[in-house]
Amino acid sequence: PSLVSTGDVALPAQQDTSLHLEFSDDCWVQIKTADGKIVHERLQKTGDVVEIPAESPLHVWFGKAAAVNMSYNGTAVTVPVKPGHQSARFVLGDESVAGEVE
Repeated sequence: PSLVSTGDVALPAQQDTSLHLEFSDDCWVQIKTADGKIVHERLQKTGDVVEIPAESPLHVWFGKAAAVNMSYNGTAVTVPVKPGHQSARFVLGDESVAGEVE
């Protein structure tokens, strides 16, 4: 099974996944499937709550990572951000790249 990184813990990913996002500030978001299909892309506003059903793995890009609280298949996930950067690009549900930040 695939894994999703939650910092210190790797969790099994399911074929059909659920990504839950809550926004504390405006944030541009793009979510793509492994084959490059965009399943969600827009500027989310403060207070928005979004539920995205899709197949894993998911390629995630947040313009303002600090504005996002995220859970993956019901488990809270810390958004990985490179030091000195405001945005975050990463993959959920692929054990070969779990924990890597693009």
